[in-house]
Amino acid sequence: METMNSARSLKKRFFQWLRICGQILLLLGMMTQSGCELQPPKGVTAFRFEDKREVQSAQLIPPKSDEMRGAIRLKFIDTNLFQTTATLAPGRYGLVVRLGEGQYLRTEIEIVPNQQLYRIPTFTSVASPPVTLGPRLEGRLYVREGKMPHEVVVLFISHDVVIRRVPVGGDGRFSVEAPAKGSYRVELVAPSAPAWIWTTDKLDLSGDVNLDLVVMRRAY
Repeated sequence: METMNSARSLKKRFFQWLRICGQILLLLGMMTQSGCELQPPKGVTAFRFEDKREVQSAQLIPPKSDEMRGAIRLKFIDTNLFQTTATLAPGRYGLVVRLGEGQYLRTEIEIVPNQQLYRIPTFTSVASPPVTLGPRLEGRLYVREGKMPHEVVVLFISHDVVIRRVPVGGDGRFSVEAPAKGSYRVELVAPSAPAWIWTTDKLDLSGDVNLDLVVMRRAY
């Protein structure tokens, strides 16, 4: 008797499992047909290019009012899907992409608060290839107290002064491109009250440089 009851229970659970699986498959099918897509995790902004041509690389050009900030390279996630963890202030951004055949295209996009996924249906114009950037400078900030800064201003000082503003990850990591190969005095400034700073008299940037741990100090 117990064996029969156990068999009936297993049979009932099996059909319940089949019904649940069927509902899940139906839901997934409906999502696919309706173009539903999972939202990016917190702190990530994603861009889905709906053009049939495959996008090889993409970068955001900040608004003209944000002159200190350089272009933001988007990270490839999947075919025609790119993302960034950079903090994007609301405003109108340029979006430049490179297609597989080497063609550059551009469009404009309005970044709005609390939106993490943007669908780009088409491009509005042909773009010139972006200016070639210099070596990459990267490192990891360390602050003795308080919260890790969300961004850092990097000054490359030579015959001219070039200022770039880049995001800082939760672990303190940052990455920025120098204007060109050469030797620079480099200053890092993380906005706060008072600001965190770090300086070096001369840094050889004939190639990519990793500063490893960058110990910031208060600008009293």
